[in-house]
Amino acid sequence: MIQLLQIHINVKINFFTFKNNNKNLHAVKFPRYKLYKKKIKRINPIKYKIRDDFKLKLDDKILKKKNIMYIDSNDEEMVGDEFKVIMNRIFKKLQELNYNIIIKRPTRESLSPSLEKKINFNYISDPTPIELYDLTKIDCVLGFMTSALSKISVNKKVKVCSIINLLSEKKKNEYQKIIYNVHKNFKSEKHKIFYPSSLKSLIKMLI
Repeated sequence: MIQLLQIHINVKINFFTFKNNNKNLHAVKFPRYKLYKKKIKRINPIKYKIRDDFKLKLDDKILKKKNIMYIDSNDEEMVGDEFKVIMNRIFKKLQELNYNIIIKRPTRESLSPSLEKKINFNYISDPTPIELYDLTKIDCVLGFMTSALSKISVNKKVKVCSIINLLSEKKKNEYQKIIYNVHKNFKSEKHKIFYPSSLKSLIKMLI
């Protein structure tokens, strides 16, 4: 059947058996296809730079003079109880400095419970990736592991930070290497992501 459907491609079909230790389940055979006399060429995706005038505009109602955005990916589930403590400390200090806090809700995951229903915060619920928005009025974008940080960091007008080094040694040891690799794989050397090691260094970077 495969040969008929792909009549111009030589296809050799073999089967391999998947064995299960459970005696109540039968062994299952899966087809395995192998092309021969053909070469498979790898085509790399073309990268397009989105012009600023084609980017989506944030609602002016949620923007103030000074704006900080946090991109959440249900980070509290990974980080645990200390996430709430660290974020409350960060937001309290930022609000003292008259920053407007904007929370970008996750596209697929749930919002971190401690970030729900903050009266003085603004929320973006649109599932559209945040990097497609015009973020020139955002002073800094914060996050934890999300790859959006790498994609936003191409915009030199916006500071981009991960909170990983603000966490306990235990959490840093657990996630630091993973996060560095995730961000590295999504950005070029020209992009800049900051990893402040204290609240003081984060504030100093903003000022």
